[in-house]
Amino acid sequence: MVNYANGVETRGIIIDTCKKLFMEKGYKNTTYSEIYKAAMVNPGTIAHHFGNKRNIASMLYDEFMVKLTKYAEDLFPEEDDQQKAFIGLALHRKLTYENENYRRFVMEFMLDDLANEDESRYLVNDYSAYKTTCDKIGRNKANFYFIAYKGIEAAIDAYYGRYPDKETFEDLYAYYAGMYFDYLPKEEVDDRIKRALDAVSKVDISVEDFEVKAERNDK
Repeated sequence: MVNYANGVETRGIIIDTCKKLFMEKGYKNTTYSEIYKAAMVNPGTIAHHFGNKRNIASMLYDEFMVKLTKYAEDLFPEEDDQQKAFIGLALHRKLTYENENYRRFVMEFMLDDLANEDESRYLVNDYSAYKTTCDKIGRNKANFYFIAYKGIEAAIDAYYGRYPDKETFEDLYAYYAGMYFDYLPKEEVDDRIKRALDAVSKVDISVEDFEVKAERNDK
């Protein structure tokens, strides 16, 4: 075991270790033993700092969604907040479509997290799709939307993981966007979906160990 300088450093080491293991092995197949051995900490350290593996995954997912929200805002500042929410969701769905390891993480984490009594952990105030939904229909209804759709999203990713040639990215994104934003008029949703797809076609995006990079190519 290694004696790190302080709790902040220890937490950082554990988080970085989980980022690597979750992407390489998947959330489900990453064991506590592998985490504390790779991080070179005592077995009880993970529980002390995070409670359990699910809480670490939830934090990583939350932070990831916030990063994508920031990219949508920075790359497309000319768009209104609602459209940025569509674009942020499109960026996330593009990553889950193109990156098999990240798609596996999303599917496995969400299916596991369905049993989490603290469902509010899934809801991130700074995640644009959630934030704009709260603005439109109120926080209570938005909470219902996002909690209910978590299992649906995991199930769809599981299906796509088994049959990767059955759906196009455009069709999958249109389904997700229609599901998340079905409180808006259908004509508006259809228009915003087309605009979001056009926007993400101008973005090069990649992820490695939960570090996401996105930039406009405008070619």
